[in-house]
Amino acid sequence: MRNKLFSSKRSMYDEFVKNGKKYKDNIAITCNQNKITYSSFINKVDEYARSFYKMSINELETVTVILPNVIDTLVCIYALNKLGAISNVVHYLSSLEEIKRSINDTHSHYIITDDNKLKYIKNICDEEYIYNVIYLSNNEVLSPIDKFKNLFKKRLNLSTKYISFYRCRLLGHKLNKTIKSTINSDNIALIINNNFKRVYVTNDKVNYYADNYLIDKEVFSNNLKILTDDTIINSIPVYHRSLTHGQNIILNTYDSTKLVMDNIIKYRPNILEISGSTLEKICLNRSILSLSSVKLIICGKDKLDGNTYKKAKEIFYKSKIITTYGMIETTSNFTYNDSLDSKIDSVGIPIKDMCVKIVNVQDKSLCKANEIGQICIKGPLICSNDEWLYSDDLGYLDKDNYLYIKSNLKRIIVSNGINIYPEEIENVIKKHDYVKDAYIVGVPHPYKKEVVKVYIVLKDKYILNSEIKKSIKEYCENNIAQYALPYAYAYRHELPKTNLGKIAYQKLINENEEE
Repeated sequence: MRNKLFSSKRSMYDEFVKNGKKYKDNIAITCNQNKITYSSFINKVDEYARSFYKMSINELETVTVILPNVIDTLVCIYALNKLGAISNVVHYLSSLEEIKRSINDTHSHYIITDDNKLKYIKNICDEEYIYNVIYLSNNEVLSPIDKFKNLFKKRLNLSTKYISFYRCRLLGHKLNKTIKSTINSDNIALIINNNFKRVYVTNDKVNYYADNYLIDKEVFSNNLKILTDDTIINSIPVYHRSLTHGQNIILNTYDSTKLVMDNIIKYRPNILEISGSTLEKICLNRSILSLSSVKLIICGKDKLDGNTYKKAKEIFYKSKIITTYGMIETTSNFTYNDSLDSKIDSVGIPIKDMCVKIVNVQDKSLCKANEIGQICIKGPLICSNDEWLYSDDLGYLDKDNYLYIKSNLKRIIVSNGINIYPEEIENVIKKHDYVKDAYIVGVPHPYKKEVVKVYIVLKDKYILNSEIKKSIKEYCENNIAQYALPYAYAYRHELPKTNLGKIAYQKLINENEEE
């Protein structure tokens, strides 16, 4: 039984080293023209573990890691895991307030970052409760041209609590001691932050996902050599799954769509793990014509529209395209849809050992097929101890048990006692010939509680005028139920985004720009 493997509580580090030694001469990671083999990567992890130990980082110490997707990021996480320490992983593009809150809430005494981010968060780092700040010089990961430009940048005056990666490694060289792998008493490997959510991920959850990557083999048919193929991958902790299966991870340093496209052309990977919106941008790029190297495209939570799917099939004509669904609380994706030709809007069926049900938002009673409700998940990937995880997402299961995502629970608009799902209205409005993008919010109303307000971005070739406004309004009146009709229309050149590229919902709610 697989469960016996995880009852021993093998650490992420142990699982990685056990498998990594099988592929010791293979390339493990490619990043910014730098490559590292599995054997070199393991040696580097052990070197950093000695250095961190020398700095008094040990079991159950929480260390906040704020780095872009580079080789040293993964080295640090595995090195900390070897010591039994916990990596508090904060997205590199998080706001200063989000970073400060995460450091304080997790009681981090150490920070690992780079010199670019250091300038931004130095006031936090100077606080007394921060013992040491380890910073990566960008010169260690930049191209030769960028290294030259970096010479002319102004340097910070740093105290002795700040230590560069170079000096940190020297500490490890001076330590004549073998560091044994340790699992902390809480069995926590990672803390993953996403907006205002924070999830504690145990070693066994991460290892379970890695071990069960091929659990639904029918998804990966068509002679895919998943174990050793190259892959573009960005998210944590999905990299662990790939590294325990001998893949070459091509890192997208700053979550850049342009860099993804550049890497596709340059490295010709076999597998792409990207969001649906990234795939849409790739399909709109005329420099990418057709790529026979890509055999599998796995699209994340945001589903594909029919036009993007059709275009992707033309460009990646030898590829199998599937959509998946997951959330921060489940460590990874837990559904797969490889039937996009017939179920393009679905994110698929649950993988083995994972269960999904839909319940009524108000009374939590079980919903029927095709009835929208709150998505609930149960299974070994869930990080919490609850039997059922009640997610923030709304959706439904069809008669074939395929899951469809409709909206986020927080975005439900209750107008005159009726539930309105913003995404449904957005999809209707986006079909208008003039409309490039649309986003729905609920605004207060004296007796209906809330009414619908829509923010619209026109296609680039159109200039807003009274005729366009009239056309869109009449289109809405003819195609949207009266109780869900927009009460107010606002037009923008673009929708505001957060640092992580999502719609800045609160900014829109607080605006008064109307028709």
